[in-house]
Amino acid sequence: MGFSFRNGTDATLFISFGYFNLLCRPTTFVKTGWYRVDPGQTRQVWSGFVGGQTFYYYAEDAFGRRWAGQFFTQVPSTPYRWCWDTGCSTCRTVGFRGIRLGLLVANFTLTLTAIRSASKSTGPVALPSRGISSLRKIPTGMPGKKQVGRPLLGGRTSNRLWLPKK
Repeated sequence: MGFSFRNGTDATLFISFGYFNLLCRPTTFVKTGWYRVDPGQTRQVWSGFVGGQTFYYYAEDAFGRRWAGQFFTQVPSTPYRWCWDTGCSTCRTVGFRGIRLGLLVANFTLTLTAIRSASKSTGPVALPSRGISSLRKIPTGMPGKKQVGRPLLGGRTSNRLWLPKK
């Protein structure tokens, strides 16, 4: 059981994701990254039951494609695990997309792809963003829900696509 990303593109992806965590206040979400996912590879980032959870994700590749959304936060270029509101002077602001999973979902893989294939899809597919709205949203907590899984923090790396200027 868990939450995974599959790279359905022809380029290496660097992915960050966010999840609910009551220890972070006032925004009860944690963000973590960067997970390197090579073409055709699947990387599990969450272990345990995922039903009823909301996850947030941001991904990019060397061709400038971004899988982004309207939930903005700051991220560094190095591996990190921070509360949603944490930032730094060398960070950049990116927008995460949200995905809410049904209550009965035990295991979920999201395939990130550049174009939708003419063949039948084997699961949920996320296409790159066309543009990011200037509208800023903040993830909202899930009162009464308890965390029933845990992030897998191994295998994270620096995001070589973006390094801060010295």
